[in-house]
Amino acid sequence: MQIYPSGTRFPDGETIGEMQARVVAALDEIRAAHPKSVVAAVAHADVIKAATAFYIGVPLDLFQRLVISPASVTIFEFGHFGPRLLRMNDSGELKLERKQPTEPRRYKRRRKAAKLLGPKHRR
Repeated sequence: MQIYPSGTRFPDGETIGEMQARVVAALDEIRAAHPKSVVAAVAHADVIKAATAFYIGVPLDLFQRLVISPASVTIFEFGHFGPRLLRMNDSGELKLERKQPTEPRRYKRRRKAAKLLGPKHRR
């Protein structure tokens, strides 16, 4: 398991590669069912490492180089350009990694101009 994880089959069980495919399919299903939502999935360390390896493009035989501690948090963001790893093995304070809506640039420029010109020139 430590030397050649992708070729290891547990007795009467699945290979690490089959487990990785199963967990990634399940996570993709969850994401499809909850678009634009924050969801949580709980799993054992090797399952989290296998999913993380898949989403960040690490070969499965190197997934043991990733470290996942008990009760830690790993956060991904899935956007137009694919998955982004925001946190891994974090056991500190948990804050939601939500993007704040941004205002259009024209409003930012107006606010900046009004600030520079002072209260007399505001609309």
